[in-house]
Amino acid sequence: MQYNDATTWPQVGWPQALAGKVREDVQLLNFAKNGRSTKTFMELGHFAQALEAMDSDSIVLMEFGHNDGHIYDPERYTTDQQYHDNLVYMVGECRKRGADVILLTPIYRRMYLADGKMDPACHNGYPDACKRAGRETGTTVIDMTVLTADLLEKLGPAKSRELFMNFDAGLYPNYPEGMNDNTHLRWKGADLISDIFISQMRNDKRFEGVFNMFKVIHVSPVSVSFEADNESSYRYPGTYDIYVNGKPYRQGEDRNVFTVFGLQPGREYDFTVAGEHLKAKTLPVNKVINVLDHGIDNTGKTLVTAQIQQLLDQCSGDLLVFPKGTYYTAPLNIRSNTFIYLHEGATLLGSDQRSDYPIIRAYSDDGQVNASWEGEPNDAFMSLITSFDSENIMLIGEGTINGNADKADWWINHLVKRGAWRGNNVFINRCRNFAMVGLHVINSPSWNLHPFYSDHLDFIDLTLKSIPTSPNTDGFDPESCTDMRLLGTRIYVGDDCVAIKSGKKIMADEHYRSTDGLVIRNCYMGEGHGGVVFGSESSCGIRNVEVSRCIFHDTDRGLRIKTKRGRGNKAEIENVSFDRIIMEGVMTPFVINMYYYLSRDQYDDYCDSKEPRPVDERTPHVGRFLFRNIECKDTKVCAGYFYGLPESKIEEIRLENVNVTYDRSFKEFLPPAMIYQCEKVNNGGFYFYNVDRVVMNEVRIEGELVKN
Repeated sequence: MQYNDATTWPQVGWPQALAGKVREDVQLLNFAKNGRSTKTFMELGHFAQALEAMDSDSIVLMEFGHNDGHIYDPERYTTDQQYHDNLVYMVGECRKRGADVILLTPIYRRMYLADGKMDPACHNGYPDACKRAGRETGTTVIDMTVLTADLLEKLGPAKSRELFMNFDAGLYPNYPEGMNDNTHLRWKGADLISDIFISQMRNDKRFEGVFNMFKVIHVSPVSVSFEADNESSYRYPGTYDIYVNGKPYRQGEDRNVFTVFGLQPGREYDFTVAGEHLKAKTLPVNKVINVLDHGIDNTGKTLVTAQIQQLLDQCSGDLLVFPKGTYYTAPLNIRSNTFIYLHEGATLLGSDQRSDYPIIRAYSDDGQVNASWEGEPNDAFMSLITSFDSENIMLIGEGTINGNADKADWWINHLVKRGAWRGNNVFINRCRNFAMVGLHVINSPSWNLHPFYSDHLDFIDLTLKSIPTSPNTDGFDPESCTDMRLLGTRIYVGDDCVAIKSGKKIMADEHYRSTDGLVIRNCYMGEGHGGVVFGSESSCGIRNVEVSRCIFHDTDRGLRIKTKRGRGNKAEIENVSFDRIIMEGVMTPFVINMYYYLSRDQYDDYCDSKEPRPVDERTPHVGRFLFRNIECKDTKVCAGYFYGLPESKIEEIRLENVNVTYDRSFKEFLPPAMIYQCEKVNNGGFYFYNVDRVVMNEVRIEGELVKN
């Protein structure tokens, strides 16, 4: 856990990341040294140095184990018992100084078995010896071994590589030949593990006033975004003021996520947020390009696509700035290393003429999927903002991307393909390191944001809005993407607020790629068909999704999973959790439906029959779901409706601390799920069909448990 300097970069101990998350009046001293066991840490005098710095106000974090296990190095090696005894001795000496002590079991190495599970031999008996030392001395123990094993197993072998000193040659000057070190961390790993530690200790009274409530979650050349680390959903418990370099920026902010705009590139800023002091440095750029300096019209009366595209094509690490005004344009193609800043009052307004939108063919010349429609390769009109095979792109600001679909003909006969299918407001394909911050995205021809086969994506503090009656205008629809964050975003649309997808069976058979790793946090979903929805196009599978601290208001369903026979045996939806969600006026808060049926569909005996069908390559699988700390107010239809297949049951539904109350003035009986001839319900409880395991703990409902 030692502090590392520039000579060992990118190696970082997790306390280095922790240092940026404690209040500035808290002193964090790190005496750790790489390669030391409990034995050599004492023999070489490091422990004596640490003791000299301790007093009655000290809290000592003690983590050993990685080096005690070096059985072939007698200088460092200790047995489990010796390790235990050394910990007991050091705890006692610290207490003689009046210090409090917290023991931490060693973090997991990146050691996987062939099946992707963690290798149980990683630390052998040392974690148990640490916990035994804690019990015997009355010392708090944080089981970082289990906590980090859970993190690594969820990430998997490929994604977890980014956390450790495991990288190819040529990436870092200090290690020109690359590294294959699965023990020591890079910054991303240090950051995640320090967050794990904070999550365990934030509510401990000993750490009251130690950690910052707010943290920096994104930095661009002109903005810094912050998030409060609390237990509130979307809104901060009260209001707070924001200062930049000592000057007022905003007063009375009440959201957990906010962004400061109007900063200068490559500069360090001091922020005061709710009395906390934080620092951040904006990203540098090569040059700043103001579009008005190039004669681009901002009255909205002239099509300016060619002029804007010319500037975009010239960007290489540049910031393209759009001041207040309306920029009337056909689709734009964004390339790598481009920053776009839309000032407040600046609008990119899409043309209302279908003929201004080029058609993107379904396949590229080399057989890659370039365009899709509802989970299958298909020709589509180019989206207003489009990017292919690009990286390092940011769209930032308080301005607006307006698809102008309410003034065009996109929503007329929307189920008819006219030359090609409708595009989106923003479509990215095979992109990496893409971010959107602060913008208003409205009036899309179909889905507002459609990331496709892309990685490392941030969507922060956005507003996504469509007319409630507009067809298929989902808010955020990631498809076969990995490593995504949707934070602090407000969504009001004519279909699903968030719909997580991974294509239909043709994609699984010919272009397989799952959706893996999505965090949705501190978002507000209003007036959509579903709050957070999985599928129904999910044939490549959806894994590792965390939804927390969100509000769903007046959506038809809250947390909704939809799939059906024919999606395929790769259509596995698993490792999904929902925590600290407030649902207000939601028709049916929880729905998992493996018989998904659209009213325009014809009855299909294979898909819709309730009789068992053979398990084969067409059979989907729905795994484990955790719903925890959820408040459902004014529920209308029923609390939850879970319907698995008889031949492929839902694996597990776990409900913990869930409260459901009802809107007694709502008298209509409605189907809780889109299933052929689904029963109609009013103010009902939880319904479970074909579920292997149901676990309920602290579940309270106003009504009766109708079926089980």
